[in-house]
Order: sequence, then C-alpha cells, then structure tokens
Amino acid sequence: MTQCEVGECDVRCNNGEGGEKEEWKTRVIVTAPLLFAIEEFPQLHEVVQRGFDHPADANLALDYLGRSQGIQRTKELALKHANLAAEAIAKLPDNDDEDVIRSRRALVDLTEIVIKRI
Repeated sequence: MTQCEVGECDVRCNNGEGGEKEEWKTRVIVTAPLLFAIEEFPQLHEVVQRGFDHPADANLALDYLGRSQGIQRTKELALKHANLAAEAIAKLPDNDDEDVIRSRRALVDLTEIVIKRI
C-alpha cells in the first residue's frame, strides 16, 4: 500500500514494497494552509479541483503553498484559537476540587503543546 504524506513543502511517497515503482497516487486533504494559499493564488483552485491526479499537480500546489502565507496564517489562526480556549478555561467558575484544577491545567497545557508543535 502506498503511503503519501503532504508536508509543508514536500510530498513523500513510499509504496511499502521495498521501493518498487508504483503508479503515482496521492490523496490530498484541503486544509487551512491550502485554502489560504488559494486566496493569494486563485489559479491554485483549478489545481485542487483536478484532484491532484498527476505528480505535477501536487508539485504545483506545493510551489504555490511555499510562496504563499498559508502556513504562517494557519499558525496564527491556531494560536488565536489556542488563546481563546485558554481564556475560556480561565473564565470557568472557581473550583477547589483537585481533579478539576488538574483537568483545567491539562487543557491549558494541551493548547500550549499544540502551538509548540506547529
């Protein structure tokens, strides 16, 4: 089975069969970075609509993505939502229960972990 993964600027495929060549197939999920890139490069929408049936389509999309602010804007959006989540947790009613305190701290920590990963 072929495993394809789209990274920030590359597509890696491994057919899982000792390096045997296999017909190019990829599945791309259109996520925030690509949507933001389409805002900057409307012609990218056509590439997405074709479904990435050829390696050239994926390479073209990744080229546009690399030249866009899509990844940066996605990071900024994630940070905004992480901050909103932490603020919402902070507004919850006070509670002295140790489990509640630990749970709330864990939720805030989770937002920080997610932001550090991107």
